[in-house]
Amino acid sequence: MPPVKIGVLNGLGGGDGFGGALCHGLLAGRPLERVLTFANAAGAIVASRLECSTAMPTSAEVDALLAGEEV
Repeated sequence: MPPVKIGVLNGLGGGDGFGGALCHGLLAGRPLERVLTFANAAGAIVASRLECSTAMPTSAEVDALLAGEEV
């Protein structure tokens, strides 16, 4: 999957955001391409925020980023 281009403030937690979204999508039985795209965007959002655990995005925020909106 191509990366989501976003300004990075803090790399801590980006992998956690990706991994959590990946597990969520796989357990929900979503198509693999959608799962990977969603997880990629979730990790990017976390990396664009200053904090870590409190920076985890909502599904609506990830969908907004994938739709081209600013989050």
